Amino acid sequence: MMQRWSEHKKDCLLEKSKTYNCLLYKTMRQHGVDKWKIELYERFPCSNRTELRKKEGDIIKQIGTLNGKVAGRGKKEYSEENAEYLKEYKKKYAEENKEKLKQYREENKERFNERKRMNWKPLTGEKQEAHKAYCKEYHLKNAVVEREKYKKFYEENRDRLNERRRERRRIKKEAMGAASNEKKESDELVEDIGRLAINQKNETD
Repeated sequence: MMQRWSEHKKDCLLEKSKTYNCLLYKTMRQHGVDKWKIELYERFPCSNRTELRKKEGDIIKQIGTLNGKVAGRGKKEYSEENAEYLKEYKKKYAEENKEKLKQYREENKERFNERKRMNWKPLTGEKQEAHKAYCKEYHLKNAVVEREKYKKFYEENRDRLNERRRERRRIKKEAMGAASNEKKESDELVEDIGRLAINQKNETD
């Protein structure tokens, strides 16, 4: 037990430790490591370390502690128990690191696309129907919000969007004009060839 406590104090003060910034160690440093002590909570007869750690995890869940790592708890179980916290944490991190995440996505675009291609599977049967139902429900629930969002985006980018429309119309007009000129030239060429053929025929006659 004392050996474990020594390891805790070492990791608490070692900045290179993977657990240096965990909530338990942050709190220990905040109040002073020397003010903390370790005590035996319960004697638990067991056959191996796995059973012991499982028991430790059960106690942590029951009484609540600063130790976020619960023994015997898998990643899936942790995610389910802390879904709301993880959601808020990811949202906050994304807002505070927009440029960093944008740069990372740009630098790893090909790798992400390849992963999507490898993991993509077409929806079939019940999954396909469930997806359609979800999309329909989402659209109905968010129709007003989406309209307001698009309206706001248009108002904020009106000049840029109008400029893009004018540019597209100009390109289309030029393309149609070029096509019209090509057709006119082609028709004139056909007429010239026709007249030449008639003249040659008249000369031979």
